[in-house]
Parts: sequence; structure tokens; C-alpha cells
Amino acid sequence: LQKHHETTDISSTSPQQRAIAHAMIRMLEEHTAQIGFHYRYGLHMSDFFQKLDVGNCLFQADTSNKGSMMAKAFVRLQPSATMGKSKNRGLSRHSEEELWQFSFDDLQALSVMLGD
Repeated sequence: LQKHHETTDISSTSPQQRAIAHAMIRMLEEHTAQIGFHYRYGLHMSDFFQKLDVGNCLFQADTSNKGSMMAKAFVRLQPSATMGKSKNRGLSRHSEEELWQFSFDDLQALSVMLGD
């Protein structure tokens, strides 16, 4: 609010507007983002790790034996941790195609709520 409207006072928003904003944030944090994590870190971690050179950027794997071991462990263990979280959230009950459609539907709903 402050950046776009030079205020942090939300008293000018209606209860309905605050409720819609709350629902949008929850949808994005608890659903859309989780599907994104499932895709990136659960299903495609090795591609993500390699393309962004995470081993070297985060663990200095190119110059440190300890960093190299940590990078290898991270890329091997992270997918199962993410898939476990996906299962606990109930996402694994759905096919990948359903998950992608849920995510697309979330983004479409957000677009409609925000309007032009």
C-alpha cells in the first residue's frame, strides 16, 4: 500500500476487500507455490541444481571438498523431502496433470480477481 498509495492505513479497505486479499494470499502460499515446489524441487531438482549451478553458488563445491559433499547430499535428499511434504499436504493424491491444472486455475482466478 505504501509504495503505490503512499499509505499503510488499511482502514479505507472494506472487510470484503481484506477477505479477498487474505484468500488470494493463502491460495498462492498454500496451494500455487506448493505445486511449484513439488515441480521444481521434487520432480526436477537435478535439472534446477545443474542449470543454476547451485552446488558452486551455494556450497562452493568447485573449491571445497566439504561443499562438494554437501551439494551432492542436498541434490540427492531434497527431492524426497519435498515429495514427503507434497504427500503430507495431500498433493500426491492427484496426478501431475491435475496439479498443473490446479496451478493454472489459481493463476487464472488471481488474474480475474485483479482485473485489468
